Amino acid sequence: MFDEGFLPPAAYPIILALAFGAAILIVLRVVRLITNVARRARPVKIHPRLQKYAEPTAAQRAESEKDAAKILTTSSRAEIPGYVTVKQIEAVFVDGFREPNEAILGLKAAAGRKGANAILNVTQERTANNKCLASGDAVIVRTASAPPDGDASP
Repeated sequence: MFDEGFLPPAAYPIILALAFGAAILIVLRVVRLITNVARRARPVKIHPRLQKYAEPTAAQRAESEKDAAKILTTSSRAEIPGYVTVKQIEAVFVDGFREPNEAILGLKAAAGRKGANAILNVTQERTANNKCLASGDAVIVRTASAPPDGDASP
């Protein structure tokens, strides 16, 4: 195949070393690819101080939607037309959301967890670091035409 004079015998160790080096590089690359695939298969570990900024899991998202569904209505004013405020629970505040609608959903979930069925004085802002926050007053309301609890209806 090759002429005997094509490569001098002194070049054989050099060629062997280059081939061995190339084989080592290929093996290292394959090992790196395997470790990357294995690392992506594991759940993400987030530092405890940063966990509130992490994406919620499916279970957390479902629980938040369930809590938010408890809220009948919201208002940016101190009253809701057609409803009477029965009890004010407390002010609620959420932050760290990417979109304003996510912040409102988070606000509804926080108020729903506290036992409210409406939110008054709803405000939302976008912070300097491009995160959305929302705040409001969690309250319990009833329709204006409904009798208050404890009244006997004829």
